[in-house]
Amino acid sequence: MLSFLYKTTRKDKSHSDYQIKGIFMRFAKLFGAATLFVSMIASAQAGIIVTVKVKNSTTGPAAYTFEYFSGSVAPSPSTILPSATTTFALTSVADTVSGMRFVYTSGSKKCRFAASHQVNPTTKTPSWTKMGTSTGSDKATCNANITAIQSAPPYNYTVEFEIK
Repeated sequence: MLSFLYKTTRKDKSHSDYQIKGIFMRFAKLFGAATLFVSMIASAQAGIIVTVKVKNSTTGPAAYTFEYFSGSVAPSPSTILPSATTTFALTSVADTVSGMRFVYTSGSKKCRFAASHQVNPTTKTPSWTKMGTSTGSDKATCNANITAIQSAPPYNYTVEFEIK
């Protein structure tokens, strides 16, 4: 199978030629088995789901700006009308860590929101963080609350943000 990796200059194949071929065949089988094992582990280690709710308590629409997500988001965040709430889900790429950071702006009020979780590799203890920071020219109130957590794998959680 991997005979292109070596070249025999004799017409007859010696015992060592067959040994080399056998080593390459065993390596190829071992590599294939390892790849299959890793893919099975990866599919078993599905990422966590973070439910994100953002409420706009301002008098104008709040426009969304992307900064960072560790995974995929659905549906895509967008502008929120006054007194309305939007919900989306972040599916993280791992169950040991998740993170996000984004901004909502309403007029001259701007809130940078962030949330994350991580699992201590030694103690296997999860921890969660959340943050809402006013960054606009007018002071905004930027609330961040984690309202639900799953304390065992896959550590799903819900975080609620509010701009006002």
